[in-house]
Amino acid sequence: SSGINAEYGETEEEVLLLEHDIPHLPFSQSVLDCLPKLPWSIADYEFVLREDLRHLCVCSVDPPGCTDIDDALHFRKLGNGNAEVGVHIADLSYFVRPGSALDLEAQKRGTSVYLCDKRIDMVPDVLSSNLC
Repeated sequence: SSGINAEYGETEEEVLLLEHDIPHLPFSQSVLDCLPKLPWSIADYEFVLREDLRHLCVCSVDPPGCTDIDDALHFRKLGNGNAEVGVHIADLSYFVRPGSALDLEAQKRGTSVYLCDKRIDMVPDVLSSNLC
């Protein structure tokens, strides 16, 4: 009986996704071919091009158990008495090249979609839950 309920739930979920034109098929090989090979690390020259904020206490605003930790904040008092609040959002642009299969698929999906029991990612898991 539980198998029937699970099957019904999957069918209902599929109908919901189709009714709302939510892209949900697995990523194509051409999209996966755009991903960096693991293990991956930041190239030394990137540290010159970017501002290093690792000295700040940055806290995620994503919920407990979330695997795509990509939103965060920091707060610090400045010397003049003012406060600084920093908003940190994962930047995928380093990995998503304009016009690539990955870029076109991400544009088509538009956002990650959260269902009761699963997440449909805008980009492959290696980016959403690992590198970014």
